[in-house]
Amino acid sequence: MNIVLTGTTGIIGREVLAELILHHLNKQKINKIICLARGSRNCSATNRIENILTTIVEESGIEQQQLTGLVQIIDSSQDKPGSFESLLRFLMKENIKELSVLHLASTTNLSPLATTEEEIFRDSYLPTIDLLTAVLPYVKQYSFVSTAFSCGHQQGLIPNEFIDMNITSNRNYYERYKLMAERKVKEICERNSIRWQVLRSSIVSGRLIREPYYYTPKFNVFYAWTGFFASLKANNINCEGIRIQANPKSGVNIVSSDYVAKTIVRAFYTPSINELNLTHSHNYENTLLIPAMLNSVGVKNFEYVDKIPEKNITLAEKLYYKTAGSQFSPYLNTYEHQYDSVEIRQLMSDVAEPDIRTNFRNILQYAVEREFKNEFI
Repeated sequence: MNIVLTGTTGIIGREVLAELILHHLNKQKINKIICLARGSRNCSATNRIENILTTIVEESGIEQQQLTGLVQIIDSSQDKPGSFESLLRFLMKENIKELSVLHLASTTNLSPLATTEEEIFRDSYLPTIDLLTAVLPYVKQYSFVSTAFSCGHQQGLIPNEFIDMNITSNRNYYERYKLMAERKVKEICERNSIRWQVLRSSIVSGRLIREPYYYTPKFNVFYAWTGFFASLKANNINCEGIRIQANPKSGVNIVSSDYVAKTIVRAFYTPSINELNLTHSHNYENTLLIPAMLNSVGVKNFEYVDKIPEKNITLAEKLYYKTAGSQFSPYLNTYEHQYDSVEIRQLMSDVAEPDIRTNFRNILQYAVEREFKNEFI
């Protein structure tokens, strides 16, 4: 099997690469893992992936020579948008006739502002569809890692199969275009008799299964929310008593990056799965989540409110609802809900589900100690 993997330098992608390598060594041989990547300001695509591979070798205790010929790095930095010409040249050169795709590459932008729509369409939706279209003559399976939040605001139990549901309550353009991409992937694949999957991850934390525990290269979503208040405190802005728009009866679903990666790879090799929520069995309640995040950066007192405050606004509240609050309030102030976790736990029955509640303070402390600074990969 030849596998094209995108998003390898991301939070989940690097963990998926490690899982694929271990799967190759222990279970089922893979001919090539083709990592499609771009260079960053500080590092070429090749060096970015090679650095990740070096870390995988060190952490897994495998020998470098075991990877010889397994991982192929394709630098798409100079490709015209949507062409994937570097990948296609490689496939022709190596006379590769068939491949499977694990598409994780994406950008996360939860802003509700209309000015972000074009960016999300260009950087998230189009690459998903353009890649599938480019490899149509070769692809036998297209697995798209989307977001569990593409269902929008929902109340009650959220099923795995919601791609065809009538969804009109997306919180932002990120969710809307993820759902549109899911549906387009299904449409194209079914029209061309290609096996398709939509695997939807909820919010991702650092590692909880393998060492180094709590590790994450980037501090997104709940980390960024907490980091916002750390920044206010660092600038001597009083945050005590801040009014947070949130539903105290609801919660947020969080899963560790290594657990998600294990699930993705296992689902990838499970033909019966078309849609799967990569979610925890239990949401982390706002009544525990919010105080844990605020307390980790020294904010001791806050108040739940169901509407954005309009009177006696403090400076902290003004800054919060203009920035972090505009993105995260729709996730904190949503209906009581739960994701159907029966299928994921059946799939992962031999792997203990990481305990987010017990480990959450350590997860946050890892970020606090690093001042919420992302790695430059």
